Amino acid sequence: MAFTGSFRCVACWLFAPMPSCTRAPDMTERPMRGWLWVLVLAAVLSQATVHMVRPATTYKLLALDASEMTIGLVTGVYAVLPLVMAMQIGARAQRAVSLRPLLIGGTALSVLGVAFVAAVNDLWAVAAGSAVLGLGQLIFTVAGQSAIARFASNAQMDTAFGWFTAGFSAGQLIGPLLGGLILNAPSDGAGSGNLSLINLALWIGGALSLMVIALLQFARAAFRGEERATGSTDDAPPRAGFTAAVWGASVRGGEALDPGDPHGAQRALPHARVDRHDLDPGHPLGVSASAGRRGGHLP
Repeated sequence: MAFTGSFRCVACWLFAPMPSCTRAPDMTERPMRGWLWVLVLAAVLSQATVHMVRPATTYKLLALDASEMTIGLVTGVYAVLPLVMAMQIGARAQRAVSLRPLLIGGTALSVLGVAFVAAVNDLWAVAAGSAVLGLGQLIFTVAGQSAIARFASNAQMDTAFGWFTAGFSAGQLIGPLLGGLILNAPSDGAGSGNLSLINLALWIGGALSLMVIALLQFARAAFRGEERATGSTDDAPPRAGFTAAVWGASVRGGEALDPGDPHGAQRALPHARVDRHDLDPGHPLGVSASAGRRGGHLP
């Protein structure tokens, strides 16, 4: 009875109507364009790679007669570089003018790591490839989250992150199923034939990430259009201080801020959208320099 009551409480909490949001209307809200669906599909393929490759890596270690301790160490190495470099990657994404190179670079590192795991039969080389795969996934994930924070309006932020997370979950479902289907195929025996199937699963996992690179290249127009809309283009390098905060701002009606106009900032400020984390009480004008470095927070 207690379990049933707890289940009903959780169900009521999940499915009860949500109260209306009291957030102020976003005057600069734009429809979510193709960039979000590109990110979601890229997330599906990227996570399918990871969750197909990592179980296959364990099977490869078993085929190489690795001990239980070695398997645990090699599996844990995946998280070493992300643990050490997470803050640096986040800072790099915050300063980046364009996030598409980070997305492509992180995916390319993932492909490199997978190829290394598939091509070699040395235990420590497999560990090195797994570490590179982990670093690539960190870069892709941070860049994808930064793209949503940069391009989505305040009213669309939760929905965009929800879709991105759903893409991750779909990939985490597809990857193990696809890997199991490949490894379950008939082989010549428990030795070299089994190892061949494992390597085949690894190469197919790497091919899924290659599809992410092709997708991001093919859909670069969607990112360029959104970067122009948010003021974070390659033609507008980051600037420091308050100038950076208002450089990418646009006034109502789409008129771009003229840096040569001494009163342009004052006219643009009433229509600029500044997120809560961009407010800096210590700054003379109350806006942190990080707002301009992100570019998209003042669309």
